[in-house]
Amino acid sequence: MMDTATPRARAIALMREAITFLEATNHAQAILHLEQAIASATRPPFFDLHGLGGREAQERTYDPALGRAIGGALSVIGALLNKSGAVSIEEFAGALRSFAVVSGEDDYHEGTYLGCWAAMLREVADVGPQAGT
Repeated sequence: MMDTATPRARAIALMREAITFLEATNHAQAILHLEQAIASATRPPFFDLHGLGGREAQERTYDPALGRAIGGALSVIGALLNKSGAVSIEEFAGALRSFAVVSGEDDYHEGTYLGCWAAMLREVADVGPQAGT
């Protein structure tokens, strides 16, 4: 353990360590949230929220039903792609997860939505053919 590390650097290191533990349990949603937290912690903090302008300054609202509906639609698309052999659900979820992390660097809310949908796809992949048996 480094005594000279700043609290922020130590927190980032601990989150990265937590990700390695979570990867062994395939807990995609928790991993995604930690990746988002790391991305946020590596950026300078925003102190002047009113001076941002544009998309970031707009008030955000979250519609849980819409979020679930889009996640469900993506799950159906992922299942169809998997069935056709075009791409596995795991690969589709992984690509969406990567996109969520990159998008979250510019827009936290967008990255969070995408990350939730990637986690929903990951759960579909985990259930797989066992569903309904």
